[in-house]
Amino acid sequence: MKIKALYKADLRFEDCPVFELEASSLDFVMVKDRDMRYSYHAVITDPNFIVFTGKGASFTEMSKRKLKGYIKQLKKEKPRL
Repeated sequence: MKIKALYKADLRFEDCPVFELEASSLDFVMVKDRDMRYSYHAVITDPNFIVFTGKGASFTEMSKRKLKGYIKQLKKEKPRL
């Protein structure tokens, strides 16, 4: 499962930046520019972000409450080697 986020104001652009949750850092990293990132906290607290979950070409909107639970679960897991 992948979790992605879009910034609402960016939807007006033809090439809208997409951010993907990086489990190791818990940051949302821009798919096309890995140097651009937002903390998961910034995405959760900003009402202008829309969060999606899914795989392949099939994604559905994810509630921020569910995202908080997922982040909490990731924090409890041991680091992957």
